[in-house]
Amino acid sequence: MTQTRSHIFRRPGPATAATTGTAPPAAPPAVEPASELHVNLQRLRANLAQFRRVVGRRVRLCAVIKKDAYGLGATSVGPCLADAGCDMLAVYDEQEASQLLGAGLAEREVELLVMGPVWDVAPGPVADAAGAGRLHLSIHEPGQVHALAAAAARLDARLPVHVFLDTGMSRSGLEPGHLPSVVTRIRHERHLRLAGIYSHLATAEQPDDFAERQLKRFQAALADAGRLRRITRHLANTCATLRSDAFHLDMVRVGLGLLGYGPDRLAGPRCVDADFALKPTVRWTSRLIQLRWYPPGAAIGYGQTHRMDRPSLLGLVPVGYGDGYPVALGNRATVAVRLDGRWRDAPVRGRVNMDQITVDLTDAAAHLPTQEPATLDALRGGAVELVSDDPAAPHALPRLAALADTHCYDLLCRMRGRRVHTW
Repeated sequence: MTQTRSHIFRRPGPATAATTGTAPPAAPPAVEPASELHVNLQRLRANLAQFRRVVGRRVRLCAVIKKDAYGLGATSVGPCLADAGCDMLAVYDEQEASQLLGAGLAEREVELLVMGPVWDVAPGPVADAAGAGRLHLSIHEPGQVHALAAAAARLDARLPVHVFLDTGMSRSGLEPGHLPSVVTRIRHERHLRLAGIYSHLATAEQPDDFAERQLKRFQAALADAGRLRRITRHLANTCATLRSDAFHLDMVRVGLGLLGYGPDRLAGPRCVDADFALKPTVRWTSRLIQLRWYPPGAAIGYGQTHRMDRPSLLGLVPVGYGDGYPVALGNRATVAVRLDGRWRDAPVRGRVNMDQITVDLTDAAAHLPTQEPATLDALRGGAVELVSDDPAAPHALPRLAALADTHCYDLLCRMRGRRVHTW
């Protein structure tokens, strides 16, 4: 008699205590993130207050929080700035605006500006906010006037728009000579309201005169457009805001400066006083996942770009270029490790890998009995600080940006694969 084997392929039902006589298995432990980003909202509010002091009460303050507030979480940063007295928030597109509106901005008084070119507005939170006059759209070329007017007519709304001029950035925007005709067309569209005119500076951080020339082109374009009433003129980014009050006009747009960075890029004179100081808002942390001693002569990683000249204790940190830690920081940067209750510097050795870096703990742990396995076991899991919020630290964000031949915007937007904490 042939025995059936169908039971081998049958999917069993869920096991329970009643069917097995044992307790159900425990849920698996939560997986730790490779790294954590810490955003200090108290410092964010303090930085906003510093910029408010610089521009005064007559100049509006717009916070630029595009690309998810440079990767720090726009749904946390945006409401914090709105509650702290920011006049306007700027994002790049309608999707970013919709995300903010869904995070509580719809119930707040702050206005939103979409800086990218918009051709249509679909029904929904963005259209509702625009129709209420609280979400402003940008016009970069003449054809958008008719397109947005048609969209506003379908919504039976009057949409506030800002005209973006190209005064020398050569990136986008309306030719200044086209401004008079575009202003006239907007005024003839009953579903549109001209709320602002703006441009962007290409060299605000540099001590040359190109920014001043852009300002003059902007002012000349405004004069050619005739009488402009009840509009907001804006041109200044973080560095231009700190450089001279001539750039302040009716509103300044500050992004990186609110996060505590930017003045390090500004060369030449500035209009701030000695009491002006920004506080970095960001820390990036991880942990040690492995520690091991290596003999003299051992080479580290791909390409063997670093070779030890002494017995060395190396630690592995589960963060690499796949998480936004730049390849250029290999053999150049340092991190801080928390050993025996204190933070100590440790250099990055070898190339940065996709998902890990190697750090040299030999000097940092010299005071500990690290030849004993129990000590190494105790150090495993210890905290590692990749980016410090202390501006004097060797691994402060501007210092790392300089070592990587890039800027803080880039490093902030790179950081991925992490959990975000705000307080």
